[in-house]
Amino acid sequence: MVEKLNFSKEKPRHEYEYFSSISERHDIFEFCKGVSTYLHDENIPNIVMIDRSPRPFWVGIDEYYKLHYKNEKRPNIYFINPKPFDTIKKVIHEDNLSTGSVLFDSLMFASTGESVLVKKAEKYDNKIKSQFEQAYKELQNNKDKPLAIFDNCLHTGGTMMPVLKFLINNGYDDLRVVIGETSNDTSDINVDKEFTDKVKHYACGAFGTAFGVKKDDENIFSAYDDEADREEVIKSRQEIRQIVRDKGL
Repeated sequence: MVEKLNFSKEKPRHEYEYFSSISERHDIFEFCKGVSTYLHDENIPNIVMIDRSPRPFWVGIDEYYKLHYKNEKRPNIYFINPKPFDTIKKVIHEDNLSTGSVLFDSLMFASTGESVLVKKAEKYDNKIKSQFEQAYKELQNNKDKPLAIFDNCLHTGGTMMPVLKFLINNGYDDLRVVIGETSNDTSDINVDKEFTDKVKHYACGAFGTAFGVKKDDENIFSAYDDEADREEVIKSRQEIRQIVRDKGL
């Protein structure tokens, strides 16, 4: 039976500082519920979250599992900084290559199979692979199991695609792309589960709150942002947990 929420009569059970709008809380709850249910029903043991915007979201999954799947293990959650995976783009930037140079290299690769860009990117590819193997050893032992790749939104695919290619090239055969919002998606990525019709209020943002980590062009795992408002990070995540407990009210 589908639960119905009466926005006109129900009152919030708690005071919310960061999520004062009941329609926003409804979206957050539906999103946490939807992704958690999908992971559970599909028996997906691991989920990779593309930093940084999904960071506040993991607490919603954690809380939903505690409430509704008490005797079952929550999927392992891994955060990955996607920027270092685009090694071709890194070479183009470092060598300050023109559009013409990149186009010429692409034509050479298409006709001869030789590419200066690809060859130069190999050293970065090896570095990324080494970092990944060191940081995500447990995940490495589960290549044969379904792995969900999550991001809040999908547009061109420029962020998601390098990570997908890396995982595919390194033996992850059962990848499930899970996206919060796809209304502006122009990519060729096959999305397995999306929530565009349920989520209206945060789109690409982290529920409108601080990320808590900083961008890093070199490492696939993000460091804490010393300049972030730690109180906001902690309290907003506490509120997300409470929203899940309150079923969005």
